[in-house]
Amino acid sequence: PGENRFGIINKDQPMLADNKVRSVGEPVALVAAENEVAAEQAIEAIAVSYAPLPAVFNPDEALAARAPKIHKKGNLLFTRKIKKGDVGKAFKDCAAVVEKTYRTGYIEHSYLEPDAGAGYVDEDGTLVIYASTQNPHYDHKEVCGLLGIEDHQVRIVQAATGGGFGSKLDLNMQGFIGLALLHLKRPVTMVYSREESFLATAKRHPLEMTLKTGADRNGKLLALQALIIGDTGAYGSYGIAVASRAAVHATGPYEVENVEVESRCVYTNNPFCGAMRGFGTPQIALAHESQMDLLAQELGLDPLEIRRMNALKPGSKTGTGQELTASVGIGKCLDAVSYTHLT
Repeated sequence: PGENRFGIINKDQPMLADNKVRSVGEPVALVAAENEVAAEQAIEAIAVSYAPLPAVFNPDEALAARAPKIHKKGNLLFTRKIKKGDVGKAFKDCAAVVEKTYRTGYIEHSYLEPDAGAGYVDEDGTLVIYASTQNPHYDHKEVCGLLGIEDHQVRIVQAATGGGFGSKLDLNMQGFIGLALLHLKRPVTMVYSREESFLATAKRHPLEMTLKTGADRNGKLLALQALIIGDTGAYGSYGIAVASRAAVHATGPYEVENVEVESRCVYTNNPFCGAMRGFGTPQIALAHESQMDLLAQELGLDPLEIRRMNALKPGSKTGTGQELTASVGIGKCLDAVSYTHLT
C-alpha cells in the first residue's frame, strides 16, 4: 500500500517484486496461513509466469557497453575517487614497484539462529513488530514507508539480536510481518529457513582490487594507485558505504604521500550484498598487506620493519588528507607482535 521500495542508502529494493525479478531469492508473493502445512499448500497453488531475461553475474560483464540494464539508471551504482599528490611522478622515483590483482569472494554471515520475527496489533491499532535486528529505528522508518502509514502506527521492538555481524542492519522479515498485520489484524510470526537465509539476506561484497605500490630503496612508501571493483548484487544495500571505505582504507595504516584510488560499486544479478564487519576494509586489507610483504621481499627488508617504518602515528596524514591527532595504535600493535614473536 505504500512505496514498494526500501534501502538503507538508496531506495532500490522492492519488498515484493513488481514486474521484474533481479536475482534468485527475490520474494514475489507472501502467504499467511494457520500452520506450515497450509502455507506450503497455498504456495504450491500459486503459479508464477517468468519471462527469462539476459543476466550478468560479474561486474566486468555488467559494465560492458551493451550489458543488459539491471536497473533503469544502469549497472554502475557508485564511484568513489581519492587523489593526493602526483602518483605518476612518484613512481618514477621508486626503487621497487609491485602491481598485483587480488580477489575476495562472497561470505554469508551464518549466525546460528535463523532470521525470525513476530508481531501483533495493539489495542490502539498500532502494529507491534518484534524483530532480531541491529537497526530498529531504520526498520521503523522503512516499514512505515512500505505500508504507507504514520510513524505512530508502527512500533519496532528489538528482540535479542543473537548473531548479526552486519546482516541484520538490512530489513529482512519486518516488512512482511507488517504487511500481514495490516491486512489480517491478527498475530503473525515468520521464520526463514536456512536456505532462505542464504538466498534472501545480504552477503559480504566480493571485491576485485588491483594495487600498484611503490617504495624507495629504504622501504619508505612513495605511491599507491588502486582500482577497486565491488559486486553489490541486485540491490544497493550498503554498497555505497563499502565502496567508499574500501577506497579510504586502500593505503592501510600506512603513510603514503601520493595516492590515486578509484572504487566502483556495480549491480549484477547475484544475491545482494550489504554490511558485514568492516564494510570493505577486510577485503582491501588483504590487498594492501600483501603488497607490503611483496615490497619487503623485493627490497630484501624485514616485513615487520617495513611496516614500522611506514606506520601512521599522531601527526600523520591519511590517504584522504586527514591529520591524525590521537588514538593511532598501529605502532603499539606492531611492537606487541614483535615482542610475542621474539619470546
